[in-house]
Amino acid sequence: MIVLNTEKELTHIEKWEDVTSRVDYREDIDPRQHELESIIGRYVIPDKVRCGLSNCHTQHTRGYLVATKSGVVTNIGRDCGKVYFGVDFEELSAKFERDMTEKENRAKLDSLSFRIDDIKKQIEQLRHQEHGADWANKNISRLTGSPKDVPPIISRQLSQMIKKGEPVIRLQREATGEEIARMEAAQGKSLPRPQYIEEPIGQIEGFDALNPENNLRQLLVLDLEEHIKVFETLNVDTMSFADLKKWAKWEATIESTMERASYAVQRSRQLLTEANLRPLVRLANEPDEGAQFQKFLRQLAQP
Repeated sequence: MIVLNTEKELTHIEKWEDVTSRVDYREDIDPRQHELESIIGRYVIPDKVRCGLSNCHTQHTRGYLVATKSGVVTNIGRDCGKVYFGVDFEELSAKFERDMTEKENRAKLDSLSFRIDDIKKQIEQLRHQEHGADWANKNISRLTGSPKDVPPIISRQLSQMIKKGEPVIRLQREATGEEIARMEAAQGKSLPRPQYIEEPIGQIEGFDALNPENNLRQLLVLDLEEHIKVFETLNVDTMSFADLKKWAKWEATIESTMERASYAVQRSRQLLTEANLRPLVRLANEPDEGAQFQKFLRQLAQP
């Protein structure tokens, strides 16, 4: 990859020959007779090229294109530049890298400005389609934190399962005499009565939809929509270096955030079905608790 940093934009060059064919390019200059003016490009290429400094000529695959005050352009490796031009080269290379970063980030955000309406439409579709993100977020909130929909004994068990990352539903019961005898034999000591054991009674599909990293409100509303609202009020052309860096970093997360949200919706649809969650009814202690939870399950089919 060969990149030239022009006054207005970054220009990408395909072939090294396009550099050496420049009328101002010289493949051999004496650094004692030239004063460095600016760094105009950067390259990382597969084949080694010779450093343009006459007292170096080290073969390398990465370096800079530099212009001298006499109007000559040549290529030098980063280490070569430090050795033969010292502090001047370090200052110019730092300025060049900063300019490159600024232009790259501004170009990314200019592109984002053109794509933003399409991104908003994708978010809208994902949120408001039948059994979409809004439906999933509402019902997951009811499942994990609404006492009027889910009895506390069930929500507490779910909370423990989420903490453990364990999709298996376990029902606690009193151990039989035979089971206690086996426990005592295994532990080599007498145990107080009663003892309790947990038995698996089912496994929940789509369980990772309950994980914090799959929180659809966080992904679509807070991470995307709220940032989009702010971004649309900004002028990319006048952004500071710090703001360009901050917003380019956010721009780089948009695609993965959308993919994560799509995955979370898919897993939520597997999670939020009556058949999938029905085994949780067995955790209820009282008939009215079971009836309460079954009422919630029947409502899941509603968009």
